[in-house]
Amino acid sequence: MSYTRTSFSASFRSEKDLRSHAGVDTMEPIKPKPVSLKRLYSMLGPDWIYGVVGTISAFVAGALLPLFALGMAQSLVAYYMDWHTTCQEIRKISILFCCGAVISIFAYAIMHLCFGIMGERLAFRVREIMFSGKYAFFFSLLLYYKAFPLHISVLDAFS
Repeated sequence: MSYTRTSFSASFRSEKDLRSHAGVDTMEPIKPKPVSLKRLYSMLGPDWIYGVVGTISAFVAGALLPLFALGMAQSLVAYYMDWHTTCQEIRKISILFCCGAVISIFAYAIMHLCFGIMGERLAFRVREIMFSGKYAFFFSLLLYYKAFPLHISVLDAFS
């Protein structure tokens, strides 16, 4: 009976172990260069207005939550007053809650819209930079092969 490796036992192998079996002991692993935050923020430069509006709406949405808690506490305090004052206080608090809910909906919608637009445009710029480098390499490769043509066809290379 032959011994076969499963993917479970192979998953515990280290990268160094795999390279030593392949005969590439001297090869150093290539570490990608980290992208600095300064460069990332410079790519967000054209969309700074969306960042400012999104941050302001995030502050408004965050400030509404303690105000809702304060309104709940005030409504509990209102029940210890006489009946006429309690009705007036509860009516005032319910109107404030409804206004706060409308403000909260608009604040969250503006916040998500602005940050979504920023993220989408940043992703588009990153993709554009990546693909422009890839296409530049591809076209330079095509120009190289036009200047120095090979005597075999592309189909022969894949057969």
